[in-house]
Amino acid sequence: MSRNSTKPVYADAGIYYEALRPRTPEAWNRAVRRVVRPILARAESVCELGCGPGLRACEFARAGFRVFAVDISEMMLRTARKRARKANLSITFIRADMRSFRLPRQVDLINSEWGAINHLPRKSDLVRVARAAGRALRSGGYFLFDVNHRSVFERIWSEVEIRETPKLFKVQRGGYNPDRAMGWLELTWFVAQRNGLWKRFQANIEEIHWSCAEIRRILLQAGFEQVQAFDYADLMTNSKTPQGVRESVRGFKTSFLARWKRT
Repeated sequence: MSRNSTKPVYADAGIYYEALRPRTPEAWNRAVRRVVRPILARAESVCELGCGPGLRACEFARAGFRVFAVDISEMMLRTARKRARKANLSITFIRADMRSFRLPRQVDLINSEWGAINHLPRKSDLVRVARAAGRALRSGGYFLFDVNHRSVFERIWSEVEIRETPKLFKVQRGGYNPDRAMGWLELTWFVAQRNGLWKRFQANIEEIHWSCAEIRRILLQAGFEQVQAFDYADLMTNSKTPQGVRESVRGFKTSFLARWKRT
């Protein structure tokens, strides 16, 4: 969602989301699986927070877990439901704000990927997300999420990106506003219509920037008793990506694995 609106960021882009954004690197998928493997070995249920088109939620469901998938965008949930139905997977989809979501039952793991939490309207909202996650976790459960850092906004978003397919044309540009500690992105895309014309869509996206120290402090204050942080480059260490490429993305993104207090 944008800072000045409660409208979900991808309200109009839900059905085009996968065509608009780069494909998630397989090395990232392997890294996530590596981190959650010890947790899932003792888990029964998972919540995918900010589930988007449902790719990871479906992966958890295929593995036999009870899955809850939460997103604020009805368009995203529609796409995710369609994917689950096509694969004949049982997933409970919930439309809710990550700052106040509630689940029918507590889970062993909450997973949130690819900077979903960066979309919070205000920096202080991370406290509400941490508390909501704590309510939704069983004693000793885990919250895994990642955040984009300033380097992403300054080095990636600042470059004009153009993508074209026979049915879609996309242009995006962005940057970083140091006065507000916010990354910003202007996304415009055109979709071919049956009548030969093109329909125009636009989304103005803002993302919060926190320091790792701020995030760690918020998690501990919310009741998480153990917080680990992994740099994006280190998570990719076991991938086949050349070392130089991995080092070039150091500082772009950090994943946090926090354990909820044991009672």
